[in-house]
Amino acid sequence: MLNFNWILPVFGGSDRYADQQKYTYFTSDLKLSKYPQGYCGGTPIESCDYEKYGEAVILTSGVTLIIAFTILIISIFFWLGRSTLFGGCHGSRGFFVPKGRFIEQFGEGYTNCQIFTLRVVVIILVGCSIPLFITCLHGNVKLTNGLKNIGKEICDKADETYKEVYNITQQLNSTEFERLEIYANITDKEILYQQVQNILQDAIGLKKDAHGINDRVIHYNTYRNSITLVVLIFALIACGVLAFSIFNIPQLAFMSAIIIIIILPLMWITFSVHYSSNFLISDLCQSYTINYGNGTVSQANFTNPLVNEVFNGCQNGSATMSVFDDLVTTVTGLLNSSYTEACGDGGFGSLCDLQFDDYPDGYQHPPVKRNVLDCSGLPACNNKTIELYTNVSIYDFEYGCYRGADPAECPFNAGNNAQQCLQSGGKLVTCHVKQLPSVKDCEAQCKNQDIANYSQTAVDGVDALLIFQGIWSNQVLPLISCANLVPFVKSIEYQLCEEEYDYVQQLVAPTCLFAILLIAVGIVSVLASKRFNKHNQRCHNEKKH
Repeated sequence: MLNFNWILPVFGGSDRYADQQKYTYFTSDLKLSKYPQGYCGGTPIESCDYEKYGEAVILTSGVTLIIAFTILIISIFFWLGRSTLFGGCHGSRGFFVPKGRFIEQFGEGYTNCQIFTLRVVVIILVGCSIPLFITCLHGNVKLTNGLKNIGKEICDKADETYKEVYNITQQLNSTEFERLEIYANITDKEILYQQVQNILQDAIGLKKDAHGINDRVIHYNTYRNSITLVVLIFALIACGVLAFSIFNIPQLAFMSAIIIIIILPLMWITFSVHYSSNFLISDLCQSYTINYGNGTVSQANFTNPLVNEVFNGCQNGSATMSVFDDLVTTVTGLLNSSYTEACGDGGFGSLCDLQFDDYPDGYQHPPVKRNVLDCSGLPACNNKTIELYTNVSIYDFEYGCYRGADPAECPFNAGNNAQQCLQSGGKLVTCHVKQLPSVKDCEAQCKNQDIANYSQTAVDGVDALLIFQGIWSNQVLPLISCANLVPFVKSIEYQLCEEEYDYVQQLVAPTCLFAILLIAVGIVSVLASKRFNKHNQRCHNEKKH
């Protein structure tokens, strides 16, 4: 931890995510111990020791935190020693002379060359502080906005997911979904409804959690941004005040030195916090970086605990997220059984087999057997072809009674029926035989009420199935598929591992340089508080004498 490899990531490199060793001390029985690489040391999320991992990340800034504390102590002693204890307020000889010991003779005091050199140094340091301040400010703004953008995208995704789940729930509460009971197993339908309600509650929780986390991130990010701004602004003020001290105003140099004593440790702490943050981002990115290919997750990366946690079940882009496996099983079973029922004896299977006697040549001649629904030219009924069965032509007819003399009583007169016809020795016959274009037309145009009801039930059941199939295929599956998750995570990964990492770098590197610059500014401020005092300048004393 105390080697200086920590400085390498500050200024980038060919591999920005190169492993930097982390250590623990307080959580490892006060022994300096190496911490494994990766997010949470590469352990599964559910078994992560966040306390130990947090210490490992924080201790990556151990060197700079020690520097911050050391500089605070040294700054105080240097300022007290140089300004008060060792030579007083004058440029004089001597050691531990708190009241000063200025010898009034030629040759004492600071020379013009010394004063001019210090003024040049002040101008150079102040000049360097301006671009560093601007760069730090720019990086801080970018970092702040980047965190806001990530939070906004996460909240937008949560809101969008909730809205889609809510819309699906509303559609499943509609009349069309109720008609699914025509062919669907009622128990499966109730299980499905309960699972969808559970998903809706999960979506509500997801939305609440996303906004809650985002609010906390914004809250702490605001504090981070404000503190960073205050430190940067006061650092620039210290440099600006020192700049005006070159006009022989030692009080300003003294003021600058005081500000530096306070700000310099804070600048190192600011650097340390963001430096540790970059290690956290690097760990996340090392653990998250995956090979997407064509929207898929590389199989090899499933040994990575973080990838496995997020993308479990997403080895290919067409798969659904494993958390929805029960829902997929329920819906698949419900659809299969419903289509089987719709194509079987409970649906079009019966209609296709239903026959009636047609008498095109008169009732005295043998009848012609016809199918109510001619399914002979249709492919086998299944979930892909069932809609064809609702569009095939259908025969409509009415029943009557033929007693051996024309005209037949067809349709039945009021009060008569098939049973009376047969009891009176008559023959049950059909009349007004008419072929309609499709089963769907029968509901409104069929005179045979039994055929009309049968057709309406079949059409309503198939329509409900097809509507539900459409909701499942076009809304639910895209929502729970890995193809929906991967692009979102890829976008977050890009913002975090590319943009946000760069933004932190744009703040970390110049902050480090600014902190180093402030060390020089602090030293020069103390020197300037004496050299820019006219009473300590040789030329001023020569004029007096």
